[in-house]
Amino acid sequence: MKRIAIAVILILALLLVPSPVSAASGVQIVDKTGDGEWTDDTWEVDIYPGEVKSTTISLYNSSSSSLDVEVSIIPDSLDNGNLTFELDKSTFTMPGGSYNDVILSVTASGSATPGTYTAELELRVEIIAPPLVTTKEATGISARRANLNGRLTSLGTASSVAVYFEWGLTTDYGSTTTSKPMTKPKTFRARITNLTPATTYHFRAVAVSEDGTSCGLDKRFTTRKSARGWWSRWLGWLFPWLEG
Repeated sequence: MKRIAIAVILILALLLVPSPVSAASGVQIVDKTGDGEWTDDTWEVDIYPGEVKSTTISLYNSSSSSLDVEVSIIPDSLDNGNLTFELDKSTFTMPGGSYNDVILSVTASGSATPGTYTAELELRVEIIAPPLVTTKEATGISARRANLNGRLTSLGTASSVAVYFEWGLTTDYGSTTTSKPMTKPKTFRARITNLTPATTYHFRAVAVSEDGTSCGLDKRFTTRKSARGWWSRWLGWLFPWLEG
């Protein structure tokens, strides 16, 4: 029997992206079952022509962050291509505190050389962090207008974030302001109009990126009463920015 010994190293590379969320210890291998034998991080399997052998690797995301995981086999073939290694999945996302199984299989063609083979399994892990946003107090409140204020405190792991406000008479909101892109943490605001005098409104800031959505806390404001008298109504109609 021909014996081929290829050194195998299990590599866990945690690529830390600046984020307010801690990755803790990241992805851990918690179990290995199936064909062959594991010695430390080396999978060793005996195989003959026409056979298929497989092993299952159980992963656990011990962090509180969602993680993008990429798995690859090096090499993906041996014995002049007569032996091929495959994974049932190569990329997937693991939410914080979740488990996921990856099946590694090796297939020997009819022309394969009988022997003991090994391969290198590589995992690359990257944190996925949603943006963070804070709702600030409303300003510029009049009978029919108000400025909604917020602050994007973190982009998470995205390079660009869209921000806007949800607002309405209840915490169901129902209305939104026009979203705008932001590429760095800073304050933002939107002006809403055509409000009802002496009425309480709810609003909150929202930030959306490809890595998730976050909402600030609910805030409230009450519009001022309408100015009384025909002259003030006439001025308010002519010069609406003076109203309130």
